Amino acid sequence: MRPDGLNARRIHRIKHHAGYLQCKAEVIHRRGPWRTMDTVEYATLEWVDWFNNRRLLEPIGNVPPAEAQAASYAALDQIAQAA
Repeated sequence: MRPDGLNARRIHRIKHHAGYLQCKAEVIHRRGPWRTMDTVEYATLEWVDWFNNRRLLEPIGNVPPAEAQAASYAALDQIAQAA
């Protein structure tokens, strides 16, 4: 395997672990105590949905990631139709 592929895999693992730690800090510790694993799983899924789709990101104009992605694809479609 090429060294750059190995580094990319390591970076992916680090980012994944950082996301896990952020979720653990924001959901698990703040909203406990938990009665069942189902409630933990549901709360985690709610947080992931918020994180991926609804949180506001300052670097992209204080819009949710899902909205920014939709706008990006719409712009690409307009460019493709114009060509």
